Amino acid sequence: MTHADVLDRARSAIGQGAVYRLGRGGYAPGAPLPFGPTRECDCSGFVCWCLRISRHVFEGHRLYGVYDHEWVSTSTIVQDALSASPGAFLRLAWPQARPGDLLVYAGKPVGHVGVVGEVDANGPVTVVHCSSGNFRRTNDAIRETGVDKDAFWHLRGAIVVRPSWVA
Repeated sequence: MTHADVLDRARSAIGQGAVYRLGRGGYAPGAPLPFGPTRECDCSGFVCWCLRISRHVFEGHRLYGVYDHEWVSTSTIVQDALSASPGAFLRLAWPQARPGDLLVYAGKPVGHVGVVGEVDANGPVTVVHCSSGNFRRTNDAIRETGVDKDAFWHLRGAIVVRPSWVA
């Protein structure tokens, strides 16, 4: 899978009428859209679908079975990327971001994750993500929006990560 594959898949879900619902979407990696008949999806379900993986992972995985009851979530992506041992996600400096990488932060009670859309010399400029805010504003939870360097993503401590299987 290439960075372009990830980004193309992410953008293909824009305008499809996704409804934001925590814990939904991302269960069928080969499906044409990240959600089922109810059209419900959340950010990590959307990103799992973009990466062609199921958000449900095997019991006993080094991180995912321990921290989030076997689900890929924003917290487990961050924990994996910050781990000293090699995992599924590699943390990068902001200027190293490429379209198709991920922008993610952990949070209480939940964090957020999206697919980097455009970059400049300083890092991500846009991100494709599934959010309740997108849904409230546009009636479609999946949108490509700007990455405000002074607010939202930065204030929450977002990091850039690259899935180990994306070339």
